[in-house]
Amino acid sequence: MALAHAISTLPVAPVAPDPTTSARRHVNAWRDAVWTSTLSATNKLVALAYADHASTGPLRVWVAAERLQARTSLGRTATTAALRRLRDAGWLALTSTGVRGSTTRYALTTPGADVVELEHDDDRVDDVDVVEHQEHEP
Repeated sequence: MALAHAISTLPVAPVAPDPTTSARRHVNAWRDAVWTSTLSATNKLVALAYADHASTGPLRVWVAAERLQARTSLGRTATTAALRRLRDAGWLALTSTGVRGSTTRYALTTPGADVVELEHDDDRVDDVDVVEHQEHEP
């Protein structure tokens, strides 16, 4: 009887987040689309670094410039050019510009897929939060 009680009082290991949540599925699908795309190696590397930082969901992703450069082993010019090409090609959609020390935020988008229109005003991040909440409600 004492053994049963001792086992029931052992601390329980924390459970990892479910990788099949709607947000995680979207990020994984986006990552798969990047892998199978015709993007250059540099563009894929930068895109995949953004996918790795999509912890809050696919509509609110950011990586500091220094972190992106360290993560990809690319210089500032290469990462900046890759971000521009990814935006121009429709892989990243600007949701909030970085001002005064804040980092530019993007939504992960797939070219040719249905795109959620995001308003581009001073409250961009709030607009993204609303879209993300509506999209991921059970």
